[in-house]
Amino acid sequence: MMKRMRNLFRAHEDNLTRLTARRDDLARPLAEAEAGFDRITAERRRLLIEADDPDGPALERAERDWLTAHGRFAALQDAHREVVERIAAAQETLAAEQDRAERTRAARDLEARAAAIDAAAASLSDTLEGVAVAHGALVDAIRAGGLPADPTWPVAPEASAAAILLAAVERIVPGRMALVVQTGIAPEGASESARRLQSDPLRTLAEAIRNGEADPVASEPVSTGAQMQPAPSWPERAIAVLRPFTYRNLASAPVLVTEGSAVVPGPVAERAIARELALSADTPEGRTALAQHREGRPARLRPPEAIGVTDLDLDLGAWAEGGQREAA
Repeated sequence: MMKRMRNLFRAHEDNLTRLTARRDDLARPLAEAEAGFDRITAERRRLLIEADDPDGPALERAERDWLTAHGRFAALQDAHREVVERIAAAQETLAAEQDRAERTRAARDLEARAAAIDAAAASLSDTLEGVAVAHGALVDAIRAGGLPADPTWPVAPEASAAAILLAAVERIVPGRMALVVQTGIAPEGASESARRLQSDPLRTLAEAIRNGEADPVASEPVSTGAQMQPAPSWPERAIAVLRPFTYRNLASAPVLVTEGSAVVPGPVAERAIARELALSADTPEGRTALAQHREGRPARLRPPEAIGVTDLDLDLGAWAEGGQREAA
């Protein structure tokens, strides 16, 4: 394909070179013919004004010379004009072919990117099938031998296994879980999601470039739809949770933090510590509480009066919108 395009360009370039040379060849005789025609026109005018005999041989000769000069000048001028027009058409054709080639190259590049994304998503989809099987085994294991549910906050084995899985996913894509929730993406397979979010828009852009509806210079992948705003960044803090509490994340969705070790956004940690629901993990008291939890003595983490789950009355979504203003 590329060899055929190079041959096509060479043919157009050779034609353009030939025409340009012909234009230059015509330029000198055209200039000479124009000068001769001007000179003969001036002489004919002079004779018409000054000659004693308007019908004499001198004027006859001048008339014949004028007609000959005019014919030569007009012929050369017409030929030169035609060559110039052909040069312009050849330049336009070459530019169009080059533009089409560039559009084809850019479109194929985008389609190759889309295919690579689809292949990577298919591989991820295959891997996730194994993750789903492993997650099911984890649910069964928790159901068969996990810790008994806290009567103040009964947690089903499925919820516990999901928390373990989501914590692992969060480790792979730290800080991105809330952004995914913000998009309102419905559950779907990795391949379907990749096509909707990436490869299909890439192919749409490729087709638009190929059809002349988009600029190939702008062939870098573009996002479609609303742009997702970056998540506000707070320093995260490790805490020892004395009793369960909830808060709302950047998407204003409720988040449950259970007893034991947890890493939460700074504002959440500060509120939980102030409410005596948690201790900072880097303090002696926090380290002791975490050690007790690891030893299977979670009851010691709780103050005697602690019952149930406490709502921190903290919405990080509203906090971020209000310039770090707490939302009750």
